[in-house]
Amino acid sequence: TLSLHDALPICNAQRRDLLINLQMEVPDFSHSFTQLIDFVPVEETQKAQARERYKILRSQGWTLSTEST
Repeated sequence: TLSLHDALPICNAQRRDLLINLQMEVPDFSHSFTQLIDFVPVEETQKAQARERYKILRSQGWTLSTEST
């Protein structure tokens, strides 16, 4: 099996299709993907962190949309 580190070397210039982010921060390697899915938890502190990730992604040039489940 491959770990995330093995699958995404730091110097990887290859574009990948989809990143499902389960971290509390925007990963440094997110620019290697064409699409990113991020979750907004119910808990208020984590919800605030998700809002900060949203701001960071928007400032990095991502086209953002939201969906409710």
